[in-house]
Amino acid sequence: MASSVSGKVAFVTGGASGIGLVTTAGQAGYTATKHAVVAISKTLRIEAERHGVRVSVLCPGVIRTPILTGGRYGRTEKAGLSDDEILRRWEQLRPMAPEKFAERALRAVFRDKAIIVVPAWWKTFWYLERLSPSLSMRLARVTLERIRKAP
Repeated sequence: MASSVSGKVAFVTGGASGIGLVTTAGQAGYTATKHAVVAISKTLRIEAERHGVRVSVLCPGVIRTPILTGGRYGRTEKAGLSDDEILRRWEQLRPMAPEKFAERALRAVFRDKAIIVVPAWWKTFWYLERLSPSLSMRLARVTLERIRKAP
């Protein structure tokens, strides 16, 4: 890697989501913006390398933060659910503590990883998307149907 103009290494980290790596349904706007952040970050990584700038993109799975129940817009759950019920449903996806996420994400940034997926088991969805896009779309369709039928 070439050094930067100042002789120091610079880091740029894009904030996307695991959703930015896979096919999802029911959240078109959110999904599109996260895919865009991944694409911009990958392109910027290539373009900025000669200036000593390291670019990574964070693609977290579910992290245990207030966003899990925050607001009434953008929820895929049906209206009228309590925060406790929403959190109970999220627990099925094993949310990671934010402190643990921060530690692992920073470690990956300093190791110059291009695409950072934390928790690591979320890479399963990304690999499925890459190996079989049609199967990934089928899974997204089934998931959307389950969400729509949930009480």
